[in-house]
Amino acid sequence: MKDEKPIEKVDIPKQEEEEIEEIIYEEEMPWGEVIQCVFAAFASIDDIDMEMASPMDRKRIRRIRKKGLRLVDVGIGEIYAEKFETDEKQDENEEY
Repeated sequence: MKDEKPIEKVDIPKQEEEEIEEIIYEEEMPWGEVIQCVFAAFASIDDIDMEMASPMDRKRIRRIRKKGLRLVDVGIGEIYAEKFETDEKQDENEEY
Protein backbone atom coordinates (compact mmCIF):
# COMPACT_ATOMS: atom_id res chain seq x y z
CA MET A 1 0.00 0.00 0.00
CA LYS A 2 3.02 2.17 -0.17
CA ASP A 3 2.77 3.07 -3.84
CA GLU A 4 -0.95 3.72 -4.05
CA LYS A 5 -1.85 6.57 -6.32
CA PRO A 6 -4.84 8.75 -5.62
CA ILE A 7 -7.90 8.00 -7.71
CA GLU A 8 -8.17 10.44 -10.54
CA LYS A 9 -11.42 11.77 -11.81
CA VAL A 10 -12.25 10.23 -15.13
CA ASP A 11 -14.57 11.99 -17.47
CA ILE A 12 -17.17 9.54 -18.67
CA PRO A 13 -18.52 10.62 -22.02
CA LYS A 14 -22.22 11.29 -21.92
CA GLN A 15 -24.21 8.79 -23.87
CA GLU A 16 -26.31 10.29 -26.54
CA GLU A 17 -29.89 9.22 -26.91
CA GLU A 18 -30.20 5.63 -27.91
CA GLU A 19 -30.21 5.21 -31.63
CA ILE A 20 -33.52 4.07 -32.96
CA GLU A 21 -33.07 0.70 -34.57
CA GLU A 22 -34.52 0.30 -38.01
CA ILE A 23 -37.47 -2.03 -37.93
CA ILE A 24 -37.57 -4.41 -40.82
CA TYR A 25 -41.11 -5.47 -41.62
CA GLU A 26 -41.51 -8.71 -43.45
CA GLU A 27 -44.83 -9.38 -45.02
CA GLU A 28 -46.64 -12.36 -43.70
CA MET A 29 -46.44 -15.35 -46.00
CA PRO A 30 -49.73 -15.98 -47.81
CA TRP A 31 -51.47 -19.19 -46.79
CA GLY A 32 -51.11 -20.61 -50.29
CA GLU A 33 -47.33 -20.41 -49.97
CA VAL A 34 -47.43 -21.91 -46.48
CA ILE A 35 -49.39 -24.88 -47.79
CA GLN A 36 -46.92 -25.29 -50.67
CA CYS A 37 -44.04 -25.32 -48.17
CA VAL A 38 -45.81 -27.93 -46.07
CA PHE A 39 -46.27 -30.18 -49.09
CA ALA A 40 -42.59 -29.73 -49.99
CA ALA A 41 -41.72 -30.80 -46.44
CA PHE A 42 -44.04 -33.79 -46.73
CA ALA A 43 -42.40 -34.75 -50.02
CA SER A 44 -38.95 -34.59 -48.43
CA ILE A 45 -39.88 -37.03 -45.66
CA ASP A 46 -42.20 -39.22 -47.71
CA ASP A 47 -39.52 -41.61 -48.94
CA ILE A 48 -37.91 -42.16 -45.54
CA ASP A 49 -38.28 -45.72 -44.31
CA MET A 50 -39.63 -45.46 -40.78
CA GLU A 51 -38.27 -48.93 -39.95
CA MET A 52 -34.73 -47.83 -40.78
CA ALA A 53 -34.98 -44.39 -39.16
CA SER A 54 -33.57 -43.79 -35.71
CA PRO A 55 -36.03 -43.20 -32.86
CA MET A 56 -35.12 -39.49 -32.86
CA ASP A 57 -35.75 -39.23 -36.62
CA ARG A 58 -39.11 -40.97 -36.22
CA LYS A 59 -40.09 -38.37 -33.63
CA ARG A 60 -39.01 -35.57 -35.97
CA ILE A 61 -40.96 -37.03 -38.88
CA ARG A 62 -44.10 -37.42 -36.77
CA ARG A 63 -43.67 -33.86 -35.48
CA ILE A 64 -43.27 -32.51 -39.04
CA ARG A 65 -46.40 -34.35 -40.17
CA LYS A 66 -48.39 -33.19 -37.15
CA LYS A 67 -47.36 -29.53 -37.50
CA GLY A 68 -47.79 -29.66 -41.27
CA LEU A 69 -51.32 -30.99 -40.98
CA ARG A 70 -52.16 -28.24 -38.50
CA LEU A 71 -50.80 -25.59 -40.86
CA VAL A 72 -52.75 -27.03 -43.79
CA ASP A 73 -55.93 -27.16 -41.68
CA VAL A 74 -55.61 -23.57 -40.48
CA GLY A 75 -54.52 -22.34 -43.91
CA ILE A 76 -57.44 -23.94 -45.69
CA GLY A 77 -59.78 -22.53 -43.04
CA GLU A 78 -58.38 -19.03 -43.56
CA ILE A 79 -58.53 -19.28 -47.35
CA TYR A 80 -62.08 -20.60 -47.14
CA ALA A 81 -63.10 -17.77 -44.82
CA GLU A 82 -61.56 -15.17 -47.15
CA LYS A 83 -63.26 -16.56 -50.24
CA PHE A 84 -66.68 -17.27 -48.83
CA GLU A 85 -66.98 -14.59 -46.16
CA THR A 86 -67.93 -11.96 -48.71
CA ASP A 87 -70.33 -14.36 -50.42
CA GLU A 88 -72.09 -15.12 -47.13
CA LYS A 89 -72.37 -11.44 -46.27
CA GLN A 90 -73.83 -10.72 -49.70
CA ASP A 91 -76.29 -13.59 -49.29
CA GLU A 92 -77.37 -12.29 -45.87
CA ASN A 93 -77.91 -8.78 -47.27
CA GLU A 94 -79.93 -10.10 -50.21
CA GLU A 95 -82.34 -11.96 -47.92
CA TYR A 96 -83.60 -8.73 -46.35
